[in-house]
Amino acid sequence: MEIKIVLNLRSELLLISILTTLIGILFLAINAKRNRVTYLFGVFQFAALLWSIFEFLEVYSGDTKSKWLVTQLKFFPISFVGAIWLIFSLYYSEQKILKNKKTIPVLLFTPIIFYIFCVTNNYHYLYFNVFNFNVTGFGYIFWMHVIESYIYVLIGIVLLIKQNFKLSKDTKQIFISIAMIVPLIINILHVIKVIYTPFDVTPLFFPLSMTIFAIATYRMNFLNILPFAYKRIFENLEEAVIVVDNQNKIINFNEIFKNTFSKKYEFNIDTDFNIFTQSMRLNTKNNHAIEKSLRILEGHEGLLFDGEIELDIPQKRVFQLKVRRIFDNNKELAGRCILFQDITEYKELIEDVEYKNEELTAINEELTTVNEELNKYLSIVEELTLSKERNRIAREVHDTLGHSLTMIMMITKIIKANLSEDKRVDAVKRLVDVEEISQNALSEIRNSIKGLRQEEENSRDIVYAIEKIIKYSSSSNVKIGLAIMGQEYYPDVLNSRNIEKLVEISSKVCREAVTNAIRHGKAGEISIFLKFCNDKIKIYILDNGNGCQSIKKGYGLMGMEERVKEAAGTIAFGAGGEMGFNIHIELPLEG
Repeated sequence: MEIKIVLNLRSELLLISILTTLIGILFLAINAKRNRVTYLFGVFQFAALLWSIFEFLEVYSGDTKSKWLVTQLKFFPISFVGAIWLIFSLYYSEQKILKNKKTIPVLLFTPIIFYIFCVTNNYHYLYFNVFNFNVTGFGYIFWMHVIESYIYVLIGIVLLIKQNFKLSKDTKQIFISIAMIVPLIINILHVIKVIYTPFDVTPLFFPLSMTIFAIATYRMNFLNILPFAYKRIFENLEEAVIVVDNQNKIINFNEIFKNTFSKKYEFNIDTDFNIFTQSMRLNTKNNHAIEKSLRILEGHEGLLFDGEIELDIPQKRVFQLKVRRIFDNNKELAGRCILFQDITEYKELIEDVEYKNEELTAINEELTTVNEELNKYLSIVEELTLSKERNRIAREVHDTLGHSLTMIMMITKIIKANLSEDKRVDAVKRLVDVEEISQNALSEIRNSIKGLRQEEENSRDIVYAIEKIIKYSSSSNVKIGLAIMGQEYYPDVLNSRNIEKLVEISSKVCREAVTNAIRHGKAGEISIFLKFCNDKIKIYILDNGNGCQSIKKGYGLMGMEERVKEAAGTIAFGAGGEMGFNIHIELPLEG
């Protein structure tokens, strides 16, 4: 392989093309904003640069082998330049088709296939039907690739021209459009042999036209700050915005301005702005109040303004009005930008806040009076709280200490009867029971004062709590029986606190009933029936002690009633005349 470099007209033109493309790439890198559109345009220019470089090397190929190698390298950018141009144009014109992730792979698929045909030409000769050092003949696949490239480039050019004219009606667009179309026309004329050139001139014109396009679009802010970005920002502003030039002509307004004012006022692009302000005068009830603002809008009293204006469109609306000057690239005044920010809700909110503040002031005065009255009641509530706590402690002491003292009394009587020598061991056992009962009674009194519960009251097992009461009462020589019907069960609506409360109430009521039967009824037998139902717990307590004709509720019976009432339950007392006493309790299983 041999490459000899001797400059001629073609090589000199190609060098100029290479340098021109490099200048365009450097210009883009220095001046353009870093965004996807800029990068795609840079990739397109780089592909054009590679095309020119390999075209230059092809000129100096010394034999068929070196020419074939350079040709394969040259056709790599040629294969993809059309697709890259179309992708750039799609992003530039913000086409919705780009939302489909398959769009770009589909566009690149055919260039990849055509390039594979190119590099494998020696196996099928469909891309080049003839290829040697002096002659290159093109096959069917090559012409298919040419058609595909023309379609891609033509679609891209149409999208760019359409987008540029949509964003700006300036006649400078004609210059940019010509810069894009010239290389395509020259390439078509060269390929179909309408014009004869001793070599392919497309690589010469393509980089040159693209560099012109880059500089022109930069000067018109199409690549540096993209016009569609301007348009998007302009349309997404929350304020209604209208732009007026030095001749007082309306040159642009956003969608919010149109939606806000078009139903009542007259305005349009390229019309006199004074038509709009005059329609505001005619359609506003209090036009004298807005006259100064309107004169400022018309440019009669300065070009800078910040204030408020109230309009009827058709309901009352309040706007924060801002007028700002616009300068061109030469720092000369080009017009003014007018912003209408709707602050109606803000003004209504301020009025509402002021009204609420007045209400709050009146309420504060009332609260001051109420606070003084509450302070008077605080001392009364404190006394009631102390009284309630004293009653609670008294009830706890009565229940726990009364039961324990009753047991001690009964055990003492038994000891007296068993003081003979042969019954001394039993007497000692009874004294141990007295000691244990006394210790428990002392602990319960301390817990009552502290507002705590004992271990058995923290238990979630009613049967266990009642069995423990029977155990402590067994030393009194009173026969106590316990019968259980059903299985202890608590529904899901009851939390642990509710269950502990039920156990506490059940055990304390049973303990008080046993104490009363032994102390007052002189009972010899006590029967406790515990029945678990789906929705309640039923407790029946019966004894064979002394009966009574009428029931007089003392501290113990009233304490039992209070406890059952805390659990929203019911309790009933019954007497059998001369013999026996019974208690019926029902506790609901509700949360």
